[in-house]
Amino acid sequence: MLYIEKKECPAEIADEIHAIKETTDWKNIPNPSSQTLPEEKAKVTKKLRSYFDCLNKDKIRDSLLVEQHYLCAYCMSSIKNDPLHTTIEHWLPLSKSKEDSLDYQNFLATCKGGSDIDSSALNGRRLLCCDANKGDNDELTLDPRNREMLSGITYLKDGIMEYSETSPFDHSRIQNDIDNVLRLNGKVDAERICKQDTSTQLVKHRKDVFQNTERICLDCLDRGLLTIEWLDAKIQECLSQEHRESFAGVTVFVYKMYLNRLQKQRLQQRK
Repeated sequence: MLYIEKKECPAEIADEIHAIKETTDWKNIPNPSSQTLPEEKAKVTKKLRSYFDCLNKDKIRDSLLVEQHYLCAYCMSSIKNDPLHTTIEHWLPLSKSKEDSLDYQNFLATCKGGSDIDSSALNGRRLLCCDANKGDNDELTLDPRNREMLSGITYLKDGIMEYSETSPFDHSRIQNDIDNVLRLNGKVDAERICKQDTSTQLVKHRKDVFQNTERICLDCLDRGLLTIEWLDAKIQECLSQEHRESFAGVTVFVYKMYLNRLQKQRLQQRK
């Protein structure tokens, strides 16, 4: 997962949102969180969804894709401006907040999480991820808009994604978001071994990217070319691309892993 620096809402969308909020009907909609009966909460949420659906989705997707460098906000797979391929996700669910339902800062672009894959091709073993697995009432702690929070994410050689227990943020809640709410690790057992990958093969893809990037680093090491400067340049190259490579966060993680090792070695040599 890579940090997403949110930009200002596109002027055209901001105007549409302002016009909606000036209507009497909108002003009369209660906050869904204030509804005690499930059916009433569902009714309000549906109403908010109808107003969100009135917005220019192509314009929103286009802006979100630029911010996210054409990667899913959660799994980092490649996405494009196509409603059949990309979903506009509410980080804070519609069922939680009236104001956030039309807040551009609450919008993220995500992949379809495997919902667009024919289940017959998966032998009936469909395992959704990202927004497709996240429920209408699931409130995340893990926030791709929080740079400091994302620094606690680690990737293992086997493709598993973990959250550091030493992070100042709530480890258990964030790991639960990764494993269960967003299902980014497929199905893992008690020993954190993947027993079933997602329909989009997230674990396999991360494993492949990790191993390929490490292979590049080790090859450079054998040839005496692995330096702090080279690694720093590779990291900047990955992050500066308008269209980032799928799972670029894993690539950057591996480069930073070797960068940290070399920096520690340099410090030890100076002592």
